[in-house]
Amino acid sequence: MSLHNRYGSILIVDDHETIRDILGRNLRIQGHHIFMAADGLSALRLINTNSIDLVLLDVMMPEMNGIEVLTQLKANPTTQDVPVLMLSADSDMDQIITCINLGAEDYLVKPFNPVFLKARVNSCLEKYRLQLKERAYQETLEQRIAERTALAEQQAVSLQRQTAILESILNSMGDGVLVVDMQGSLVHVNPVAKHILGAHLEDLLPGETAQVSVFRTVGKKQHYERSDLPLSQAILGYETDSLELMFAPSPETPVQWLSVTARPLKQADGMSIGGVAVVRDVSAAKSAEVALRESEERYALAARGANDGLWDWDLRTNLIYFSPRWKAMLGFEEHEIGHTVDEWIRRVHADDRERLEVRLTAHHHQLITHFEYEYRMLHHDESYRWMLCRGLAVWNDSGQAVRMAGSQTDITDRKTFEQQLLHDALHDGLTGLPNRVLFLDRLETALNRLRRHASAQFTVMFLDLDRFKTVNDSLGHVAGDQLLITIAKRLESCIRPGDTVARLGGDEFTLLLYDVHDEHMARTIASRIQETLSMPIHLGEQEVFTAASIGILLSSSEYLSATDIIRDADTAMYHAKISGKARAVVFDTTMHAQAMLQLQIESELRWAIERDELRIHYQPIVELDSQKIVGVEA
Repeated sequence: MSLHNRYGSILIVDDHETIRDILGRNLRIQGHHIFMAADGLSALRLINTNSIDLVLLDVMMPEMNGIEVLTQLKANPTTQDVPVLMLSADSDMDQIITCINLGAEDYLVKPFNPVFLKARVNSCLEKYRLQLKERAYQETLEQRIAERTALAEQQAVSLQRQTAILESILNSMGDGVLVVDMQGSLVHVNPVAKHILGAHLEDLLPGETAQVSVFRTVGKKQHYERSDLPLSQAILGYETDSLELMFAPSPETPVQWLSVTARPLKQADGMSIGGVAVVRDVSAAKSAEVALRESEERYALAARGANDGLWDWDLRTNLIYFSPRWKAMLGFEEHEIGHTVDEWIRRVHADDRERLEVRLTAHHHQLITHFEYEYRMLHHDESYRWMLCRGLAVWNDSGQAVRMAGSQTDITDRKTFEQQLLHDALHDGLTGLPNRVLFLDRLETALNRLRRHASAQFTVMFLDLDRFKTVNDSLGHVAGDQLLITIAKRLESCIRPGDTVARLGGDEFTLLLYDVHDEHMARTIASRIQETLSMPIHLGEQEVFTAASIGILLSSSEYLSATDIIRDADTAMYHAKISGKARAVVFDTTMHAQAMLQLQIESELRWAIERDELRIHYQPIVELDSQKIVGVEA
C-alpha cells in the first residue's frame, strides 16, 4: 500500500454472497479496491497472488473456518503483517479473544453499521500504513547503524594502533601524563598531555606565579592558587583523586573540563623526588551530563504541557505510579489515589473493563506490538469520562514483561461529538425518530434472530398519511413539519419499549413491533394507531384532522433481506390506500404478484407503439332504420 494513499486493497472473505456484496459496495463507495472470496482456500490463494492491505475475515465458514485461515496467514512470513478484521455473527468473547491472540487487529459484529465499518477499516489501514512507514524507517536506521558501526570499527582499529604506540612510551597509559621534579620543573610529558593541554600546559605546573586564573570549579573555587594545583600538592606529599577543573581561558574559548589525579613520585627508599599527574579530558562526559539534564527538564516540561496523565507500572511488584495530572483528570487530589492497579481497573466502566484487560494481557505476551484502548472511567463526581490510554511494555531476556508505562488522555469532548454525529447519521433531523438506515439495521437484526429462533416473531407496519399534501399546500411547510412532529410523538405513544417507530421520509412512517405474531393482534394495534391519529391536531389557530393508510406484514424467515420486507409492507399500504384510505391491509403473496404483473404491463405498454405491437380492430356503427353503416369505432 502506498504510504501516501488513504485507500487500500481489501479482501472480503465470507461464505454468504449477500454479506460480501454489502461489504464490497460500502467499501467501494469509500474508494477501496475490493477482492472477494467465498471460502478460506480461495482467500489464501488470492492473498498470495495479490497485494492485500486488509482482510475482512468471517469467523464461521464451512470446511475451513476463519480461525484456521487466520492461523495460516499469521504463520506465513509474507502475510503475517497484513491486518485482519474478524467478522462474527455474534459477540462470543471466546472467539474474539482467540482471534486477538492469533494476531487479529480487531473485529466487527454482524449486521454491520456503515459508520462503524468505515471507522474500523480506516483505523486498520491507517495503522498498517504507519507500520509500513515504521518498518521503512527501521530498515533505514539499521542500515545507518551498520555504516556507523563499520566506521566505528575502523576508528577503533586506528585508535588501538595509536594506543599501542603510546603504551610503549608511557607504560601502556592512554591518558596525559606529566612528571615534575621537586622544584616543579617539567621532567616528562607524553603526547596525550600535550594534546589535551596544548599551549596551556604550563598553567597546570607549579611555579612562581601566585594565581592561575584560567582554572576554576563551579560551586567550589572560582580561581586556583599555584599551591592548590594537584602537582604542587603532590610535591608536598599529598594525593589528589580525580579533581575536576574547568579550563576557560576566555569567554570566546570553548570550555574544557579536565579530571586530574596526582601522586608524589618516590624512589624505592620512599624519598620524594617530585610528582606525577594523570590528566583526562572529560568535556564530552560533562556535555552529555548537561544534555541529559536538559533533556530531562524538556521531558518534564513536555509532560506538563501535553496535559496527559502519566502512569508507570512495575509488573514485578504490581505497584503503579500515577502522575498528579492522571489523578486530577479524574477529579482526585494527590493523596486520594494509591499505587495499586485496582485504583485504575475498578474505575473503568464495567462494559469496557474486560476488553481493557484482554488488550493489556495481549501486549504483555507480545501478541500486539503496543497497547492502545479507549474506555470510560468513573470521575469523582460520579460521571463517566472517556479516556484514551496508550502504553508500551519492557520485557526481560526470558520474554517476560517486567514494566509498562504510558499516558492517559481525556477524550470526552471528542467522543461526545462523535456520538452526536452518529446519532445525526441514524436519526431523522425533523422528528428525532430513527431514519431508514437505522430502521433497516434493526429490522435486519430482527430477521436474523427469527432465523435462529422461530419464536422471535415480529410485525412491520408501513404508514402513509392520507391528507398530508392538502395540509402542506394549504397551511405551508412550517405547519406540515409541525404536523409530522405531532404524528411522530403520537406513534411513539402507541408502541412498547423495545419497539421501533421510524420516519422513512416525507409522510411515510414504519413500525417494528416485536412479539406480534398473528393478524388479530396486528389489526388491533393498527386500530389503536388509527384512533390515536384521528384526534384533532392544532396547528396555530387551525384545527386539522388526519388519518393514515397502513400496510401490515407478519414476519417470515423466508425473507432474504430487510428491504424485501419494507417493499411488501409498502405494497400492502398501497392496497389500503386504493381501498378507500384510513384502512389497514395485511400483506399476502398475491399482492406482490399483482404488483409485479402491473409493473410488467406498464413496461410493455411503454414499448408497444415503438415495437409496433398494437393491432387496431374496427366495429361498424349501423343505423337501424336504414340498415346502413354510418361509421366505425376502434
